[in-house]
Amino acid sequence: MQPTTSILVLQSSHPSSLQMYSPSSSTLVSELEVSPSNRVSRRDDKPIIPSQVERVAISSCGLWMATIDRREADIGFRPDVYLKIWSWSSKDENWILNTRVDRPHGTAKITDLCYNPVGKKYGLAVLVSTGEDGQIKVWELRKPSGLETGQSSNFSLLKYTHAYHTLEIWACQATLSFRSEIPRAVSWAPDSSLFAVSVGSHVAIYDPVTASLRQTLTAPYNQTMCSAHFIGPLGRYVVASAQSSIILWDLIDSQGMSFHIMVVFSDDMLFSSLAICHTASD
Repeated sequence: MQPTTSILVLQSSHPSSLQMYSPSSSTLVSELEVSPSNRVSRRDDKPIIPSQVERVAISSCGLWMATIDRREADIGFRPDVYLKIWSWSSKDENWILNTRVDRPHGTAKITDLCYNPVGKKYGLAVLVSTGEDGQIKVWELRKPSGLETGQSSNFSLLKYTHAYHTLEIWACQATLSFRSEIPRAVSWAPDSSLFAVSVGSHVAIYDPVTASLRQTLTAPYNQTMCSAHFIGPLGRYVVASAQSSIILWDLIDSQGMSFHIMVVFSDDMLFSSLAICHTASD
């Protein structure tokens, strides 16, 4: 949902497009063609396989929308993957393409895409993407390299004037990885000071400013984490879901101490006892 207009962004009937739906009026407002495609084939030709929009993320300020569209590999061709970031034009009430990044994680599949929850009042939006290539990428707004010198940029730049009257595009600020694990999901703290990534049987917590690993939470019994989220108004707790259990960490009590306190729920028991898992200590 776009916060400023309360319009829902949904998959369209064509996989390359998105539709904007207004729940208040129960009407289709518009349709956005994320990936231009030929929708007509000759009768005897092989049907054209269009690109498919796989991921959509909208910033909490409602000014930015990120999409991932992908076309699978064909004979003699590699798959095409594009990260496209759109800016909202309140004047025209539509999305305008600002930045396109070709193969942001190579040809690997994008596993998650998430903006920080801080709105325009507190600062600019930050985007984090994760892929099956094992990389975690942090994207931020910046002036294109070579803009002053007249050199070409590595990114597809379209004419756009930002709310702060500066011409900017989105670029990768940091590339992270956690061991050899594949990151699966991203979640932000309420104040955007940290973001958590589910990687294997761990939840890695990063500082987006310094791009440093601040803490690692390990699940009991080597369970694979499917997702992790900060909960509570201050983001004190992190809850992670595995295939058959839910694990809760208290970040304040565990920080700087020799144990993590976790509550484990599973499908074969209504409630398990409080588990105290010791970590490395002096």
